[in-house]
Formats: sequence, structure tokens, C-alpha cells
Amino acid sequence: MGTYDLNRIENLERGLTQPQAEKLEKVRQNMALSLAREYGNRLSPMMAEKLVREVILRPEVLAHLEGATVAELPSEVGGWARWACDGVSGCELSQRSLAASDDDLRERLKNEVLAEIPRARKMAMARDEGKLDLYVSERVAQRFEHEIAKGYGHGGV
Repeated sequence: MGTYDLNRIENLERGLTQPQAEKLEKVRQNMALSLAREYGNRLSPMMAEKLVREVILRPEVLAHLEGATVAELPSEVGGWARWACDGVSGCELSQRSLAASDDDLRERLKNEVLAEIPRARKMAMARDEGKLDLYVSERVAQRFEHEIAKGYGHGGV
């Protein structure tokens, strides 16, 4: 978040009435829950906090705070999930946070796969031109997809 955005957010927050501040808090809670559902611990808490704070910059949120009914906020989980995905896809730092988490997961899975292969088999596969690397990369890819599908990292942002 650049200085300009931070100043803009702070100025908008200072100008809110109590009812508007309460509405904003509800929007931010929904965004935080959506980020947690979609990304869990894969997205760093600092990046999740940044995205939640920046939600006030969305035109729909400003319209909602002013009482307009033209631009509507999401009313179901799927809509909030799209907002979370839009926020992450529009933020390079958030994308980097996810990539780093995914790289850490892949490294952990690689170590697990290698540890499961008996030493003699590992040596034989290593001698057979690329067989060990191919085997490990396939297993890591399968396990990675499985971990993501079952909700790897979910549980509190």
C-alpha cells in the first residue's frame, strides 16, 4: 500500500459517521473471512490485513457507506470469494506471498517424498537417468494439488 493509498484510506475513515464506520467494519469482516476461506495461511497475515484495509477504496463500498443501493455488495459466500480473489490478483505483494507459501509447501512435500523412498531404491532411481527427479516431481505435484484441494493452510488469517 503506497503512501497515497494509506493517506486516502485514513482520510476516508476519519470522515465516517458512526453508522458508516459500523457498516465498514462489517464489510471488512466479510472480506477477512473470505480471504481466510480462499487462502487460509497461504496468504501472509500482513497481506490479508492490507487487502481488508483497502476495501474502503472500492467504489461499491463507498456507495454502500453513503447508503446507495445501486452498487451492491456481495450477499453470498461466492461473491465475497470473488472479491477476495480480485483483491489478491490485483496486488503483486499478495501474489508473491502466495507463491512463497506454495514454494514452502512444495519443498516440504519434496522432502517427505524423498524420505519415504528406501535408500537403495533412491540410488537405483538416481542412476536411471532422471527417473528419481521425475518420480519426485510427479508425487510432489499430486500431493500439492491434494493439499490445496483439501484446504491446505486454511485456518485463520
